Amino acid sequence: MRYLATLSAFCLLLAASGAMAHNNNTAKEPLTGTWQCIAHGATNGDLPFTLHMDQHNSKHIYGWVTARQGTTDLTVVHSKRNHLQIEIDTDQNQYALTGVIKGNQLSGTWKQNGQEKGAWEGKKTSNLEEGD
Repeated sequence: MRYLATLSAFCLLLAASGAMAHNNNTAKEPLTGTWQCIAHGATNGDLPFTLHMDQHNSKHIYGWVTARQGTTDLTVVHSKRNHLQIEIDTDQNQYALTGVIKGNQLSGTWKQNGQEKGAWEGKKTSNLEEGD
């Protein structure tokens, strides 16, 4: 019986430390999460889109974007200090977003097929949880 109590306490301790480690990693990786964004200057007016990003070890960032046209993977994502670069390749177009990260907000400019188009901005609405 004493063995089961010790084993249960150990399992609870492991679960608690794992949850704390996940929360600490999310805090250290500021891009990880869901970002509600809007691109200004699009042909048909402002274009809302959602960025889903997952950042590991501050260097490896991957994710996808969802807009009214559908969902596609982010082709390239780079972040250095508070600056962000995202490339998105689709069958029809190539998009390049550059921006600055300030807390839970992003802002910058975007291009379509290498031509300047407009500004964009975003706000983090949630952190990605394991399994998302």
